[in-house]
Amino acid sequence: MKRWLMWFGVVLLSLGVMAQEEAAPVEEAVKESEEKPEESAEEEKSEEEKEDEILEWPTLPEWSEGDLEKLKTGEIVPGRELLKELTGELTLPPLPETPEEELPPEPDPEEEVVEVDPTVIEEQFLEPYFGRTPASFLIDPQETLARQEYRDRESFLAHHAGDSEVNLYVYLFDAEQQLPEGATIETVFDEHHARSGPTAVVFYFLGRPERSLIALSESIRTVVSQEDRERALRVSIQEAYEKSDPSHQLENFSVELSIRLYWFEKAMAIPGGVEPEEDEALTANETLPPITLPMPESEALKLLTKSLWAVIVVVFTVVITWVGRLIARRRLRHVFPEVEIEPMLGAPHAAGVGAVVSFSSSQLPPSQQRDQVPDYLQRM
Repeated sequence: MKRWLMWFGVVLLSLGVMAQEEAAPVEEAVKESEEKPEESAEEEKSEEEKEDEILEWPTLPEWSEGDLEKLKTGEIVPGRELLKELTGELTLPPLPETPEEELPPEPDPEEEVVEVDPTVIEEQFLEPYFGRTPASFLIDPQETLARQEYRDRESFLAHHAGDSEVNLYVYLFDAEQQLPEGATIETVFDEHHARSGPTAVVFYFLGRPERSLIALSESIRTVVSQEDRERALRVSIQEAYEKSDPSHQLENFSVELSIRLYWFEKAMAIPGGVEPEEDEALTANETLPPITLPMPESEALKLLTKSLWAVIVVVFTVVITWVGRLIARRRLRHVFPEVEIEPMLGAPHAAGVGAVVSFSSSQLPPSQQRDQVPDYLQRM
């Protein structure tokens, strides 16, 4: 028993020692936490004192008794030194001079852009057009066509010259340009193309095919009549207007005129001219419709508007007529005539006997049905 008590006491002592060891760091932490607020407060106070020392403002100047008296009597005027006396008046000092902004130089009147008249051919292009024999079949010194389009048209004309004896030269001008005075297609032909064999020269105005001009060699004019020559040009112009793009119009024009020149070449090969049965394209009986130029968009729009209004009026009239007839048929009333029935046995009526008047058609008015027959007579 004593041993158990001894052991129990030893255990209690050990437990007490362990508890004291664990509680020691906690007490130290509590003491430190109590000491830290005091230290932080002291640090804050010291920082505030330092800021006050830094932010100490200098004292404002004070008026002395002598200055106050002079201020009252007007001997001292506050701000007098900021003003200067000019012409007897107190004015503010002049503002500092600012450098004047340099204005842009005025444009030279000689360098002003001159508007080019679209109807006049510039002087630099007169020599390539009218002053020398062209080196290619397509003459376009103003570059009215794009580079690739020019190559395509030039390639076609060169191919035509390789397949046909009649060479085709096309001079390109702008749509509204006018030929200079003294320059005509006949003079250009006589000066540069008269001695080059069978040749056709065309002045083509890009975008205005109807203004095109053509000149042919003497060898062609002696074989082909004036009427056929005019027909060839007219058909080529009409074919050009199948397209809307100016370059495509030139393509159609060149192709059609090339075909016509082929028939002219055939006519030159036949003695005495063209035989109608061999050349259907140039027969004397051939009649072509006049050239119809494309209608401007404004006129086409007006025509379309008028046509649309005409259709609307016709449809409206038909609808109104149909509705009127329908209403009239609904309001139509038929009046049936009174039919006299012969009395039976001298009496106006008999017991249990009646009469039913029927008509053969329910669609016709009774006035048009003359043979009314009482129903009871048919049953008898």
